[in-house]
Amino acid sequence: MVEKRVWPILDEKEEVVVIKWLRLKEAAEKICGAPVEIHITTQLDKNIRGVILKSSPGYEVLLNARWAKREEDVVETLAHELAHTVTGTRHGVKWKKKMEEILDILTKETALG
Repeated sequence: MVEKRVWPILDEKEEVVVIKWLRLKEAAEKICGAPVEIHITTQLDKNIRGVILKSSPGYEVLLNARWAKREEDVVETLAHELAHTVTGTRHGVKWKKKMEEILDILTKETALG
């Protein structure tokens, strides 16, 4: 049996923040209907929070390590990127509505125990 590990992050108040990566991944896969891999990278420009790439057979989400410090930041960036895959559009009214729906789903998923 594989042991599940959670890597704590200290926030600005030095309180431990646990990002529920597996829950986010599973929720993202339900939303997209395809496998989703989530990566943290230092290779993105400092002004870019995240990028989503089509890969076979699903998607890869790259989160900028400069921005992926708090759970809220990770969830918002993931919702932003997933909305592009679901709507197939760039930023606009349709995309914004879907992004807000996805944000609600991801927030509820990570709020569970």
